[in-house]
Amino acid sequence: MSTVLAASLILFASGAAAVLLALLSDRFVPLSLRRDLGRYGGMVSVIALGLFTLTVATVVTFAWLDLAAGQRSSSREATALTEVYWYAHSVGGKEGLELQVLLRDYTTQVINAEWPFMASSGELTDRGWNLADRIRLDLEKIEPKPDGPTVRYSAALQSVSDLFIGRREREALVDSRAPALLWVAVVLSALVVVLLPVVRGNPRPATRAVLAFVAAASVAFVIFLLYQLNGPFSGAIKVDPTAFRWAAQGYDDIDAQWKP
Repeated sequence: MSTVLAASLILFASGAAAVLLALLSDRFVPLSLRRDLGRYGGMVSVIALGLFTLTVATVVTFAWLDLAAGQRSSSREATALTEVYWYAHSVGGKEGLELQVLLRDYTTQVINAEWPFMASSGELTDRGWNLADRIRLDLEKIEPKPDGPTVRYSAALQSVSDLFIGRREREALVDSRAPALLWVAVVLSALVVVLLPVVRGNPRPATRAVLAFVAAASVAFVIFLLYQLNGPFSGAIKVDPTAFRWAAQGYDDIDAQWKP
């Protein structure tokens, strides 16, 4: 099911439930009670709306920070890959070629296999870790010549270190979510925000039904957006592997630069 279709169904179902509740309240909630709620429930509605706004803003802040961190870690990891790929060309021979193949395999694994796996399981793939370990091992087996090559080798080792730092950051973020207590506050305050106006609203049933539908659908849409944000590598709003796609394209550019 597409995200747009899911959102549409949730909004319609929430609005329809609110309309049904508004119509039932006309039949089963005494008029005197509805009047009392209208007279004294305004302050409760204001407090609930403030709590709902505060908790929504807090969840959005958590999600936004995770998205930014996920983007930074992915960019760092992809940049490290291109730096090591350039160094592999400077090494040349069988060692350099094997390192290039490993780097391409790792990038393909991250884009095609690891990214979907992160979204579905909240983990990184074992093959991704194995390929990263082999890249480090193959690089450490290289014996550079003195002077300039030694400096470039040290820079390549630092790039591999950045690769692992970015990967570990991605692993820490992949299952990051807003605290459960925040979600409880969001849902409970949303219920109060919607239910009080539905029960104590306009005495005309048609007007109350319309207002109930709009209020419930709006709150449901906000919660749906929060859910889509709740995870930097999953949902409709997420970090995608664009940095690694650029790295894969950069390999071809580097190969072209090193052609005789």
